[in-house]
Amino acid sequence: MTADQGASAELTPGAVRFLETGDAEYLIAVIHSHTRLIGEVLLLLEEGKTHDELNKLAEDRYGLLWTTRDQIRRRTVWLRAAGLIDLWKGSNKIVITEQGRVFCSHLALYDPDVIRNGAETDAAVNAVPDAPGPLLAKELDLLDNTSLAGRKNQIGYIAGGTSAEAIRKLIDFTTPSVKWEEFVSRCTAHLEVKPSSAEQSLLSLIALGLVEQTGLNTFAPTRVTLEWLSTDRTLDLLRILHCRISTIGEVLLGLTHVGVTGKLHRWLIDAYPKSPIKRPELAKRLALLQEADLIEQVGHTRHRITRLGTAFLDATPIIPPTGRVSGDDSAASPHAFEEPNHAHGLILLAREVVEAATDSANHKRFERAVADSFRALGLDIDWIGNSGATDVCAVFWISPRERRTVTIEVKTDSGGVVSEKDIDFKTLEEHRVRHGADRVILVGPGFGGRVPARATSDRIPLVTAQEIADWLVRSTSTRLLPREIFQLLFGSDQPTGDVEGVWATVERRLDAVRRVGQALWESGNDPTDIAYNQGRLSVRDLWRMLKTSTVASPINQEEIEQAIGFLTSPVVAAAEKVKHDEYSACASLPIVAARLRSLADVIENGIPQRTAHRATVPSTVRARAVPAPRMGPTPASHLVRAWAAATGRPVSRAGRLPANLIADYQAAHPTPHDED
Repeated sequence: MTADQGASAELTPGAVRFLETGDAEYLIAVIHSHTRLIGEVLLLLEEGKTHDELNKLAEDRYGLLWTTRDQIRRRTVWLRAAGLIDLWKGSNKIVITEQGRVFCSHLALYDPDVIRNGAETDAAVNAVPDAPGPLLAKELDLLDNTSLAGRKNQIGYIAGGTSAEAIRKLIDFTTPSVKWEEFVSRCTAHLEVKPSSAEQSLLSLIALGLVEQTGLNTFAPTRVTLEWLSTDRTLDLLRILHCRISTIGEVLLGLTHVGVTGKLHRWLIDAYPKSPIKRPELAKRLALLQEADLIEQVGHTRHRITRLGTAFLDATPIIPPTGRVSGDDSAASPHAFEEPNHAHGLILLAREVVEAATDSANHKRFERAVADSFRALGLDIDWIGNSGATDVCAVFWISPRERRTVTIEVKTDSGGVVSEKDIDFKTLEEHRVRHGADRVILVGPGFGGRVPARATSDRIPLVTAQEIADWLVRSTSTRLLPREIFQLLFGSDQPTGDVEGVWATVERRLDAVRRVGQALWESGNDPTDIAYNQGRLSVRDLWRMLKTSTVASPINQEEIEQAIGFLTSPVVAAAEKVKHDEYSACASLPIVAARLRSLADVIENGIPQRTAHRATVPSTVRARAVPAPRMGPTPASHLVRAWAAATGRPVSRAGRLPANLIADYQAAHPTPHDED
């Protein structure tokens, strides 16, 4: 079916043909052309196999890591319905029918050996990357460990998505040269993005070295960009980005060790602790590498390096791993900045940001500490720190359609107080405009003189190093979302928003969950409550119980209802709704907490593979193995049906064959081994 912006839908020609003819094989062929491992199942059934054996082959030969048998079973159900395979009851094995053999001979199938070794494009098979142009080759020759370590961590925002095509389109808007306003106008007209998004895209192109400022208000592609456009090779774009952005070629090195995205992310964090990469940034890099045929996707969360990627890695300078490198992701990452729930790391970072605030001899130290602190709080951070630019640029992800960019100006002072002589408010506004930001934050050890009054007048929040440290320490127990941090900074007319109000609201909601869960559990184990009302409580009952709390402002009915909604959700299942307005507990708080910890692990890393961790249950004295009946190789279904028809046995033309019919056929056609 096709849809026009979600407003209407119509049948495809393939669907129309199937409805007209009812040809099941045609339908299977259509599904095969759009879905992996459909016709290939027939290829794997030269000999009968169980669902478990098919699932194992899907993993070993095709790289499909399915955690259940559902995907294999769905495929075999389709093929059985079309009469292409049969399921033997006696041996529980799936066998291909004669009809399936004929159908299989007409399909274009992937060779498992080619898939395993990497089904690549012609360029990838040749495994010889095209040589870069002279300008780009010179840049690559100058790469060393120092320059590689100094690359930026983030690609930045690109209107239209992070792809070679989107970047080409944006650069076209700057050719041969363009004024700032003209670029914004072209982006908004052709890409239908906001002016702020267009401005941020231009800043990203400048940061990537693809566009440069050529006049007071004019911009144009750099020489190396023009060289890339002349060849129009995505591989050259990857080379340019590798020279500017960290963890481009290094991703290829990681893929030589691990292939699952979650494992790759952890490997990169362990290998390059000084350049931590976030998952969204890793996704951008994987998309570009795949577009350049350096990697290929072999599963929903699996990638592998191609032969062209290996050749590219061998020919391109990369920074060697500087941290603990392991292909085993079973150990948690020790890096606090990337693991924001690591309480010890947050406390160390809080101490660093306070100490660095008064280290005037090393202002870069404070800039890095501020950037790391806001990154640990969950923001997308770009530490810039260049002359004529802001120190730190932060992006607050508010919603799918709303992102807020904020420039963060960082000031140190050995005496602990930043005065008006250290700040040029006009320059702060210029930096905001240049980076397409919505707001400005001023960070320092403390502020004095007329700075607070001027900042209030310009609606610029003043944030002290001690306040950032307090937020980090408070985050060890209560985490705020980026949208809540934005509200914390800009949610009121006060210089730093309603800090206590935002945090108190979140803390009250968490505390309400704990109190309501505990009250339900206590009632469910109180003999009096069980005798009176089967251990059930209504919202009003809970309010009466909890209003006598010792806290200054006990939780109200709305907060209780929100807590009940969370506890009774199917994922948490800590409580259940018994009647219209009565609830009962399903588990104690420690068990609920363990459930939520496992939920956090799954959200971050996905469902772990269990096949390698199955418990082995030893046989007991009572358990006596019953030998299975001796059966020869599973006979082809068409032979059994032909024999049944010749002997007058009733049998269907398609579908599953009865186990007793198979046994009778094998008895009438004994193998030499059986005769012995």
